Order: sequence, then structure tokens, then C-alpha cells
Amino acid sequence: MPASRAAGASGRGLVLVHELCHLRASRHGAAFRRQLRLVLPDADARETAFAAAEPELWRGAVR
Repeated sequence: MPASRAAGASGRGLVLVHELCHLRASRHGAAFRRQLRLVLPDADARETAFAAAEPELWRGAVR
């Protein structure tokens, strides 16, 4: 599986949990980060992978 595809699968979970965390904390402050890490202890790694793959996920591979 290509890295962007793996990041996409992981990223979907990250985005879903990210948005659900906004139900408890409207901003991206410390309370929000705590909520996110309670559900996804590997949130930092997922965010890094998602950020790297994000251009391909939205536009497709630019060659």
C-alpha cells in the first residue's frame, strides 16, 4: 500500500476524531489536545503522516 494511501486511511480516523473532539473543546487549545490524545495516543504521528500525504489526498498525485 502506498504511503499516501496508508496515511489516508489513518487520516480519516484522525479527521473524524478531531471533529468529534470539537464537541467538547471548540478551539485547538490544551483541552482539545488532551481530548484528542485520550482517544488517539498516536495523534502526533498521525498528524505528521496526514500533513505529508494531504496534497495527494485532495489533488491526486501531481507528476
